[in-house]
Amino acid sequence: MIMKIAFPDELTLIRYAFADEDLVYHFEEESEGDLSKIENSIYMGWAGRSDDITINGELLTLTFHVSRTAENGTYPITVIFENAEGYEDTPTNSSAELLEILISNGEVIISDFLVGDMDGDGRITSADATLLARWLAGHDVEINLRAANITCSDNELPTVQDLTRLVRALVGDFPLCPHDGCEKCDP
Repeated sequence: MIMKIAFPDELTLIRYAFADEDLVYHFEEESEGDLSKIENSIYMGWAGRSDDITINGELLTLTFHVSRTAENGTYPITVIFENAEGYEDTPTNSSAELLEILISNGEVIISDFLVGDMDGDGRITSADATLLARWLAGHDVEINLRAANITCSDNELPTVQDLTRLVRALVGDFPLCPHDGCEKCDP
């Protein structure tokens, strides 16, 4: 069984990590070991294994570099399972029983905002904290709602926790983002 991971020209695969290195192999003939030479897709698989493999959860983590010329937008990352002959196929175990595999295609979203920059001027200042406080108090002010998600929560709208984190970051008590190396805050 082989999986093809496809991605657009605006993305360059720079790193991948398997949940268990013994389970998966990849094809790098064309790249000669240099991931930056891989264009648009990479093949990985379990072909040649005779034992049943059980993995629950995350199988693979991919890291991409985004081209400086990429425009704002959503760039899809897709996973397709194929058989060894290249035909799309349903994966099976060593007993030829069909497997149920949940595929989570991904995406990279490119936007030109800075987390914490409510007014979009490219800087994080007390004016941003004031705007967020006024918005939270119900005043009719415009803010960048995505930039207001300072705590990287799943909330669609900013909360007082976002304002607190922003103010504490402005006075130097905390980093702006509560997560070390957060992809939302430090792309």
